[in-house]
Amino acid sequence: MNVFVRHAKPVVAAIVLLAAALVPQHAPASPVMALPDCSGKLQAQPSQVIFACGDGNFFAHGLRWTNWGATMTSATGMGQFTDCTPNCAQGKTHSARIKVTASGRQSCPGGRPAYATVTFAWIGPSPGRAPFSMRFPCT
Repeated sequence: MNVFVRHAKPVVAAIVLLAAALVPQHAPASPVMALPDCSGKLQAQPSQVIFACGDGNFFAHGLRWTNWGATMTSATGMGQFTDCTPNCAQGKTHSARIKVTASGRQSCPGGRPAYATVTFAWIGPSPGRAPFSMRFPCT
């Protein structure tokens, strides 16, 4: 029995090495597409996007993205803004369904790809703020 074990060890070792060599090697995963926030921090599929970075009085939240990583991606959620009448501290808050679209491509530090432009549009009647696009640079 000891003779069998002694001769089997090198055979088992050879089989293990051969099996390891036959396992396909996977290429490293490509970086996940991101969207910079107001401070330039990269986020993947953020649930919230702030449009008014200075005071945060216009943002979209509860976002659910489709086609993330494609040339263009979009999300729906709720948009919320303050009308700043008579001033932003005393203004009325408005909420409505919103569609957010991210497009364009930029290369951020470390070579990570990110969307460059964000556009929003109201779903249904506009609560008063006109749709626009803005750049979201990474730092």
